[in-house]
Amino acid sequence: MKKIILCAFVPALFACQAVNASEGAVKYACQSNKSLKVSYRFNAQGLPTQAKAFINGKQRVLPINLKRSNHVDTIFGQEGGYVLAAGYLDKKNYKHSSVLLTSPNNQILFKNCSAIQAAAPVKKTKRKAAQKPAKIGKVYYACQSGKGISVTYHFNAQGLPTLAKAYIKGRHREMPINLARSNHVDAIFGRQGGYVLSSGYLDSSNYKKSSMLLTSPTNEILFKNCSVK
Repeated sequence: MKKIILCAFVPALFACQAVNASEGAVKYACQSNKSLKVSYRFNAQGLPTQAKAFINGKQRVLPINLKRSNHVDTIFGQEGGYVLAAGYLDKKNYKHSSVLLTSPNNQILFKNCSAIQAAAPVKKTKRKAAQKPAKIGKVYYACQSGKGISVTYHFNAQGLPTLAKAYIKGRHREMPINLARSNHVDAIFGRQGGYVLSSGYLDSSNYKKSSMLLTSPTNEILFKNCSVK
């Protein structure tokens, strides 16, 4: 009876987590040749309720963070603990997700993690379109700790992102779309060893609703929990 009552108070997106749960596991290939295996638990609606992973010698259970998850991003764990961030994730697409995992002190433990099963061929036509944007859009993000940053996105004729530009640490930085790591769930700009901007799936029709995270060449988180203002 208590489970039925509690379900009425949880947003419909993640309602009734305890009913008819199912699980699925994904192995990720991450930066610096690291690997990470994550087991996800889903409710009857196919929406995630928790993530489990073996981190720093222990099995960690990260409950879904309902306050920070939405139709663009899925966040597991709470501030002050281990946090796993992914693009929108459900039972149908979790094997195609990419993730980032941080420690309780905000250290990036696993970065640029892509599901091994998600490898997909890259079309050369997208690379050519990146040179001449068909559309340009600018977004201002309000981030954690009172920070803010403006990002300009370039899109090709199909409305897909090709480039992100931002003023970072005294210089204008250009971060080309990373086709090897971007998919229908996540959009990643920049390369390993440089500035990297990570967001949920992004195109010319939804970029003003995106949220993102920006890291430095040394994996330092520069802008975190950034939402469009």
